[in-house]
Amino acid sequence: MAVPPQDNLAYKDADAAPTAPDITTTTAQPPQLRVVTDAPKSYVYPIHRVYAIFQSYFRPRRKRAFVRRFPEAARGASVVDLGGTVSWWTEDFPGRPNLTVVNIDDDHRDIVLRHGFRFERADARSLPFADKQFDLAFSNSVIEHVGGFEDQKRFAAEAMRCARKLYLQTPNKWFPIEPHYMACGIQWLPFGVARKLMRRCSLWGLVAKPTQAQIDEMLRTTRLLSRSQLRELFPTAKISSERFFGLTKSFIVTIE
Repeated sequence: MAVPPQDNLAYKDADAAPTAPDITTTTAQPPQLRVVTDAPKSYVYPIHRVYAIFQSYFRPRRKRAFVRRFPEAARGASVVDLGGTVSWWTEDFPGRPNLTVVNIDDDHRDIVLRHGFRFERADARSLPFADKQFDLAFSNSVIEHVGGFEDQKRFAAEAMRCARKLYLQTPNKWFPIEPHYMACGIQWLPFGVARKLMRRCSLWGLVAKPTQAQIDEMLRTTRLLSRSQLRELFPTAKISSERFFGLTKSFIVTIE
């Protein structure tokens, strides 16, 4: 259920029996941060039509930098894309990787197979692959959607375990604009405050006019990371900055 233009994943809570989330609640208490497979898919919210404008600026530059750093990805190296879609690999990509796409559900299975790539339905916190099975593990804007910090630790550990190299991109928690909602600083607020402000104080709220249930679902399924947290998750990796007007907008985590 990786979704264009932002790659995304939805995960079951590994410690609880699968139950449908109550998306009608109006309580101001933040639920346990987790994502479930039957959660509403964020791509149905029109905000993606808005920040596609910004993606059209950043993504081509990010892709060119990726190919310079990992040229083997365009020359048939084995790549596992954790939570992605085929768009990264088929739109202006200068080659064809030996690609396996992993997602928690089958939403993108058909399109992945139509392009001649492999598809694996799996939880990226517990991957069914051998150690160092792939040349490169790739993840673009996914780790912030896999659950709480312990879930993110498991995701990071599995990404490093199953491949010899790593490329991971994720938004910076401390960048003033939260990229999913196009709102200033809302990611720093308590859940109860953010849910009340979202509809009137974010571009997503103004354009998409989400219900309160949709707002709550988006808030509880998005957890941005800081540089220090990424260092903890990826202690052997290099962490680079993707900047916008001198500020770090996103982090690029690599192991080469």
